[in-house]
Amino acid sequence: MVSSTSRVRERVISDISTWDSQSDHRTATPGDNQTSAWLADEIESVGLTALVDEFDFPRRTPVLCSIEIAGEKVEGVPFFDGGITGRWGTTTKLSPMSEGTGITVGEFLSTGGDPDTRLLMEQRTNPKVVGIVAISKMDSPGIGLLNADEYTAPYGVPVLQVDNKHKTWLLEAALKHRPATLNVHFNVNLVKAGNVQTIIKGKKPRALAPVVIMTPKSSWWTSTAERCGGITLWLEAMRHFAENQPWRSVIFTANTGHELGHVGLDHFIKANPSYLSEAHIWFHLGANFSAVGSQVRIQASCRQLLKMGKERFQPDSVTPFGQRPGGEARNIFDGGGAFFSILGSNRLFHHPSDRYPDNVDLEKTLTLRDEFIKFADTLANER
Repeated sequence: MVSSTSRVRERVISDISTWDSQSDHRTATPGDNQTSAWLADEIESVGLTALVDEFDFPRRTPVLCSIEIAGEKVEGVPFFDGGITGRWGTTTKLSPMSEGTGITVGEFLSTGGDPDTRLLMEQRTNPKVVGIVAISKMDSPGIGLLNADEYTAPYGVPVLQVDNKHKTWLLEAALKHRPATLNVHFNVNLVKAGNVQTIIKGKKPRALAPVVIMTPKSSWWTSTAERCGGITLWLEAMRHFAENQPWRSVIFTANTGHELGHVGLDHFIKANPSYLSEAHIWFHLGANFSAVGSQVRIQASCRQLLKMGKERFQPDSVTPFGQRPGGEARNIFDGGGAFFSILGSNRLFHHPSDRYPDNVDLEKTLTLRDEFIKFADTLANER
């Protein structure tokens, strides 16, 4: 039914290259809007109707984000769901993260979960702390950012994420409790953010519950290996079903707001609440499974889907049945919907160096593409 022919390979390479050529994909930025236009064009090119579903979004644009010590200033990227300083910043003594007073300095990983990152998150609400300088632990120059899961309800002290090339200078200053000025400030503007959607009507759209295929379309930086697998499989499935009408209707949604608490998916679910209980299955095409060296993981809402997924994708790991899943699948889990999710690991997660071709495993992407279309086709034609 499907195979990685030269034509498919060319399409997949084109999809990945197009994503990689676009600028910063953060929600409601020009790069995110460019992605919406591109995906809509791809939908229209196979004779389907594209909808860019826009909604009001308070975009936080960083300004005046730095740490200054004795006249030497380092700029960084703030937590988008954290606090802000006053216009003139906050000036007080530095301390190591383990002490947790004043402006505290420590390290973190974008993947979270390690002891340093857990301590950082705890210090956000420490009443003795007025600000945090968080040093990226990645070896490559640049900052591997943490997601802003509480974007709609920011909390805690201001946090500034900085490149690890400043590690020695900052940690030494913290040990000496040197005075410093932290600036974390945003401009907030109400703009339009948008999801991209289309629907392929099935042969029995009223008698059979629909299938939803979703993937995020926003991210930090370019994030090619993080996002291109989901985008590519989403587009390829859309092209497949446009040529091969299934028995069930298939709803495609590429959602913005991934890095900011899944605000785009929240909007989609709010606009279509019945899908949580009525959809035959939600496919979540998550992060990183196209990255070089990725450890592919699957997640599902029932043991039968996990069994089918293991046979189909031969994953490196499986999220235990009943455990709250990662990525956008958690929204479907929380709402009680049926889901199957595929995601992976990425050595350059949320880092500016996550680019094509260096961090993308094309052959793995093509293999997963073939297997996903077979799997989706099977479930979309269940009667």
